[in-house]
Amino acid sequence: KNVLDNRACFDWGASPYEEGRNRKLPLAVTRLVVLESEIEDRHLVRIREIPSLMLVSKALQSEIESSNMLGVQFLPVSDYDEFTYLS
Repeated sequence: KNVLDNRACFDWGASPYEEGRNRKLPLAVTRLVVLESEIEDRHLVRIREIPSLMLVSKALQSEIESSNMLGVQFLPVSDYDEFTYLS
């Protein structure tokens, strides 16, 4: 099983977005809202509708930060304010 699971967790009803040519992917998102029920107990998830984004659980974030790993930056979902899909 792939440790990085692709989950359809984008909340189409609560996330303001522009619709792209491919209706399965949003073209631009101005405020990201995810369906936590679709993430379940996973610690690392790629958002199927926005494949360039990954969600990391607070537990995994804590482990990574305590290991002093370099080159990793975390952004809370609530601070996410704009995404434009480049195809």
